[in-house]
Parts: sequence; C-alpha cells; structure tokens
Amino acid sequence: MPQCKIKVVQSLKISTRRYPKENNITIAIVNPYHVKQSKELDDNLQTKNDSKDPKIIAKLVIDGRYSFPYIPEGIYGELRVADKLKNDITQQIISIKNKIHRWLSIYFPEYENIYSSIDSKSGFLLLKETPLPKDIVELGSEEIVERWKQTKLRAVGLDKAKKLEEAAKKSIGCKNITSSARFEI
Repeated sequence: MPQCKIKVVQSLKISTRRYPKENNITIAIVNPYHVKQSKELDDNLQTKNDSKDPKIIAKLVIDGRYSFPYIPEGIYGELRVADKLKNDITQQIISIKNKIHRWLSIYFPEYENIYSSIDSKSGFLLLKETPLPKDIVELGSEEIVERWKQTKLRAVGLDKAKKLEEAAKKSIGCKNITSSARFEI
C-alpha cells in the first residue's frame, strides 16, 4: 500500500480524508504538540516557520512518532455529523435567548418579572406582535387575552394580561427608540 506524508492544516482536514482512502493511501497524523516540542532539537530555537515544520514532521514520522486517525464511516459518521449539528443548534438557541434577554433588559425590563421563562408561548406571541411596553398599553388586557385565545393558548388569562399591562405602564425601559427596537426583536 503506498504511503504519503502530507502536512494538513485544520481547514483542509475533512476534504483531504476522502481522496487518500479512495486511492488506498495510508494517512498518519503527527501531534502538533510534539512538533512544537521537537523544534528546539535541530537548531536550539523555538521559532516557528514553514520551512522548518516539514523537516520536523518528517523526522517524527521516520522515528515512528505518529498515529492513524479514526475516520468514522456509515452510521458512526452520521452520528458525528448529527452531534455537530446538535451542538451548533444548541449554540444558536443560546445566542438567540441571550439576544432576547439583552433586548428585554433595554426596552422592557419588567417582562422577566412576569414571565419566569423566556420561551413561553404566550410571551413569544406578545413579543412578536406587540414587543414594546407602549404597544401593550395601547392594546389593553382584554385584547391581549383575545389574541391568546385566537392562538389557542391555555393557562394564561386576564390576571396575567393585567399584570403585563400594569408592568408596561410603569416600565422604565427605553422609550425613544421604537422602530429599530421592533426590527431588532
């Protein structure tokens, strides 16, 4: 089986895995930490440059200081991609929730006293249709309840709508920036 030693940077790793496997070429990986530690052996300098790295990597490969990468295939490859997607989506959700918390702390800080959880359906409906405190005051508690009923939300009623209206009337949030605030949420 032919052997090929190449230096692969992080961004090329995924694309360079497929070709060698299809052409029966063995891939070996040298630990970057070992390369860093071995730099001093040649010239007593810890400097990093592109002409020095390949020589050090070649010496480590000749000495047998390498490993073979695990490249998952089939269901294991699918699981790796699915796990990456799950982590990405989780990070996006956290980022969006943080942006909503920030927005609320600027424009409607009292909202978080009424809703203990940021992701309640009735709260999202209000933020979508009437995000600012002045919008809630203009709408009124009866109209808020009516909108909740139209979307078939349960466990929210007139008491919560009145609390929201009172909090909106007494809100200390930023009142002079409205159109861009609506766009931001």
